[in-house]
Amino acid sequence: MTTLVDNIQNLAEAIRDKLNLMNTALRPAAITVVVDGGGIVVASGVKIDVVVPFECVITGWTILADQVGSAEFDIWKTDYTNAPATVSDSIVGTHPPTLEMTDKAQSTDLSDWNLIAHENDVIRVALNSASIVTRLTLTLLVLRD
Repeated sequence: MTTLVDNIQNLAEAIRDKLNLMNTALRPAAITVVVDGGGIVVASGVKIDVVVPFECVITGWTILADQVGSAEFDIWKTDYTNAPATVSDSIVGTHPPTLEMTDKAQSTDLSDWNLIAHENDVIRVALNSASIVTRLTLTLLVLRD
């Protein structure tokens, strides 16, 4: 005869198994773009379009620069059918990836970002501004299926 304690233990084990499955189902990955000014300060504007090859959730970003300087990116996303993305498709809210008089920055504060990217979505990376830096690498940290 199954007791209440047995039922609770079985339920707890099932929940643990489900959580373990969820943790192993998503793996870390990255979407990386390089903006190179060819030895001069990188100019603002649209830099690249990237097709997302998998379902993913954006968990953070990192910027690396060739020297101490400043930069601010915007990231736009749309589905493949509606590409190219436009400024109205911005996903960064009020927390854009920003470098402020340093040569590296990162953040996981994505509280007002649109975090979900679907397979075949198109991400457009735009540089809002830059000073001093001549090369930037922007990496979006993601968890993918």
